[in-house]
Amino acid sequence: MDSLSGHSADDLLILNLVFLSVSTILLFVFGFKQPGVSLTQYSIGLVYVNGLLIAGTVLLYAFLRIFSGKRWLFLGSIAVLAVFGFVLIQSIPPLQTVISQGMELLFGSSTYAVSIVETLPWTLSGAWDQFNVALILMAGGLLILGYSVVKKRDDVSVFLLVWFVVMLLLTIQFQRFVYYFTVNVALLAAICVMESVRWREDWIVYRLSRVFPGRFLRSHAPVATRGDFTTTAPSKRDKKRALKRPPGVPVHYTDTLKDLIVIIVVLLTIILCAISLTQDITYGMSTPRHQLSPDWMESLEWLGNHTPDTGVNYFQQYEARGFSYPPQAYGIMASWDAGHWITFIAQRIPITNPFQDHLAGPSGAAAFFLNGNESQADAILAKNGGRYVITDSTMAVDRFTNLVPWESGSTDISPYIKWFVVPDQNNPSHLQKIHLFDDTYFQTLVVRLQNFDGSMTRPTTVEYVQYVIRYVPAPGETAGDVNGYTRVIASDEEQDITRIPNDTVLVRAGKDITTGRFADLFSDLPNRTLQEIPALKHYRLIHESPNNASVQIFPESGITTLPDIKYVKIFEYVTGAHISGEGIIEVPIVTNTGRSFVYRQASDNGEFIVPYSTEGMSSGVYATGPYHIVGTLRNISVTEDDVMNGSRVSG
Repeated sequence: MDSLSGHSADDLLILNLVFLSVSTILLFVFGFKQPGVSLTQYSIGLVYVNGLLIAGTVLLYAFLRIFSGKRWLFLGSIAVLAVFGFVLIQSIPPLQTVISQGMELLFGSSTYAVSIVETLPWTLSGAWDQFNVALILMAGGLLILGYSVVKKRDDVSVFLLVWFVVMLLLTIQFQRFVYYFTVNVALLAAICVMESVRWREDWIVYRLSRVFPGRFLRSHAPVATRGDFTTTAPSKRDKKRALKRPPGVPVHYTDTLKDLIVIIVVLLTIILCAISLTQDITYGMSTPRHQLSPDWMESLEWLGNHTPDTGVNYFQQYEARGFSYPPQAYGIMASWDAGHWITFIAQRIPITNPFQDHLAGPSGAAAFFLNGNESQADAILAKNGGRYVITDSTMAVDRFTNLVPWESGSTDISPYIKWFVVPDQNNPSHLQKIHLFDDTYFQTLVVRLQNFDGSMTRPTTVEYVQYVIRYVPAPGETAGDVNGYTRVIASDEEQDITRIPNDTVLVRAGKDITTGRFADLFSDLPNRTLQEIPALKHYRLIHESPNNASVQIFPESGITTLPDIKYVKIFEYVTGAHISGEGIIEVPIVTNTGRSFVYRQASDNGEFIVPYSTEGMSSGVYATGPYHIVGTLRNISVTEDDVMNGSRVSG
């Protein structure tokens, strides 16, 4: 633009050199916290970007000076530079990585976005909730800015427009950028308000001066009255337009339109201020609801006071390079959103955190919680140095499906939870979406810990569901947002698992959706299993929070309180004592909240591996009697040393 308009570009050269150089120097001073090349973390990749921008600025400036007054040579040099840059990027892997990350930021999406609200795309409803009428003012400001760019082509307008477009693209892809886009919205809204007011500035000042004499009069310009805007002598252009107007149409319709726009803008501004003030007050008054839940606070404070020291001082600074954990260090396995809470409140070491460290992949925290094999889960915990596991009902129920993409790289939740449509009882032609738990859900470690205390559990009642897979909606049907081949429930009845007839037909659908008739067993509650759940041998409950869990089981469900399932639970990994025997062993347990349950375990290869001691356990959760093998007279006492050392106990 400077070339086309004949302006100097010295200011752009100075700005880019100063700001990008300062940024680069600060990056070196601060240090690179992330190995490799990354645009979104403190890595050497940011220096590459700054260096390329500086080089590009210097080259463009040099071309502008060399080809001054030779427009086509300058434009040709830019084309050559673009080709050279493309070849350079393709031939140098670090630069290729930087560019691909930049393109992913602008146009990409992530499978993991479904489990992180900030990385979900921006929606129209979300935009309205966040900005409401400011969006209308922003649109007005954008029109004014666009007009300024087209007609005036001044640097400030172009900069604002480019900045707005880039931030809008980022925000649409990832709503976390709305924090930065707020500045653009505020600026454009301000442009809309000020430009509109400027149309009638003198008249507004005049009116205000009548109300507040001596305060709004300006000495450098005469004060205009309302009549000044309507009685100005028409120009030749206005006379020509007047000849073309039909009789009865006012000559000064432009002034009327401007007056209307000013009134609308002022009203919108007042409404925006009122809404903003109301939201601020409401948010301030609801501060207690935004605090960490009392159950988590109680559990984390207990964790910090009743677990061994890790050997890592919370208040000491450590250098990452060459650092190794002391022998007594251990990690806490929990949901990633609890990682910073664990660090700050309990002053313990979380395995994963809101940065999603050690979360994804076959050895990450998500794979641990979704694992149906205890031995494999043990290996994941050991690899990450874990000793304690924290579960809560949010992870096990409300947001269980958020774990799936991190473990499988897919958003397919059907192995755990299947969704169906069912005719509305009041309007059979309308199909409603519902969800039901499949058996795989109950076999996951997080559900076995949180909902069943790691104890062997047998089913009592199940939902026997007969359904068809067909195209929805059929002619004459409505199905909300459902469109395609879908499971449609034909009948659903609750049955006692012990009384299901032997000839009950079970026709299980395959992994892929295929048309046909099917029948299977499902559950509508997260604590009502479909098949026997084996006991966990190495995990024992050591603490639970005081309140029962209140959950939203499915998106279409209301809030449900789960009796005898506390909101937060802490488990300890132990080696487990070995007891020889066959059948089922059990021990009565009382928790720190006074809740009672019986830990049961079936024998495996002629032995039991039990996690609870009957003597010496001091966590607040304790056994009220010895182990007993059902159907025998054998009672076995187990000490804390037996459990911690994996001793063989006879009795």
